[in-house]
Amino acid sequence: MPARCGRHAFAEALTIRVMKHPLINCRVEWLCEEGSYPAQYLHESGYMRDRIPLPEGEGGGWIEVLVLDRGICVSRAEHAFDAGQQGDLVPVGRVEADLSGPTLIVQSMRSGQAVIKENVVGREFVLGAGNSIFHNVERLDFEPRLENSEDVHVYVMKILHQTLHEFIGEQYVCALLEGLAVTNRPGATVVRVPQNISSMLHRSLMVSNAEGTLRRLHAEARVLDYLCALVEHFSNGSNNKASSVKNRKMIVNELYDELMQLEGKLPKLSELANRYGTSAKTLNEAFKEVYGEPIATFLTNHRLSEAHVVLERDRVPIKVLAMRLGYSHVNHFITAFRKKFGYPPGYVRKHIAHIQTLNK
Repeated sequence: MPARCGRHAFAEALTIRVMKHPLINCRVEWLCEEGSYPAQYLHESGYMRDRIPLPEGEGGGWIEVLVLDRGICVSRAEHAFDAGQQGDLVPVGRVEADLSGPTLIVQSMRSGQAVIKENVVGREFVLGAGNSIFHNVERLDFEPRLENSEDVHVYVMKILHQTLHEFIGEQYVCALLEGLAVTNRPGATVVRVPQNISSMLHRSLMVSNAEGTLRRLHAEARVLDYLCALVEHFSNGSNNKASSVKNRKMIVNELYDELMQLEGKLPKLSELANRYGTSAKTLNEAFKEVYGEPIATFLTNHRLSEAHVVLERDRVPIKVLAMRLGYSHVNHFITAFRKKFGYPPGYVRKHIAHIQTLNK
């Protein structure tokens, strides 16, 4: 018996009806009675964000849903568990949906672990960081249980087969479904997906300063990137040499984008390699081929150059700047800066102040 929360085993159900949506209707039953989807809000705006209730003492969560044009929907759910949990599986609820046609559904985990009971195909799948569940279905019915020793971040994409055909063509759709081993319908399977590919889907909803049309354009662009990368990796031609070279370039470009947004300490090379589904040596060599330097050297030089610009234009304390750049002590930053430029950080501001005095 699943744990109960409140007076009822499940919350009251709510029906969602949205035009241009893979779902004809969706019945969401939370394990706790507080949770529900605001159907009218999703219908009018194509976007919603709502709280996901967890059993008392477990923590809390939320879900975000964005409906795109042409039969695509992306969503993410984040569950933050209270400290000190023992690694139990926590039932959340049940999701049932009638789809408006054959649909490819992807569930991708960015962190954490869950067990998904897939009632349409009658199987249970373990979903963890680094793998994804691919569904080829016309109806959705699943019950997630979340492992509570760490926070769980799940991303989901639903795309109608008709839309897939419009985007990438029948040949590539067939090759993709075959590569994912979901040609039969209904069908579902767990597949190991390189982190650099999954991150494209995860980024579809990772935009904080965009709303409305811009938010949808961003999400649709990331979905298209994701689909192209899936075809590249899983279709029958993905193992030839030319495809391998393209995949390496794609990994390097994704890594570069990540490094440009990164603040603080650089992750270990082995951690980066694991996220991008390759070895540390291969990743470092591929990056050097494109940018001329190993990853750590490139990022150090880039950050020091950025620091030089900041010192010229801003009054940020050197200690704060060193911390932002990932240095454990300001003296380490001063030493690295002097080694690259031949003078310490403080000289930059003295030089700028001298020039300003002369120009008065």
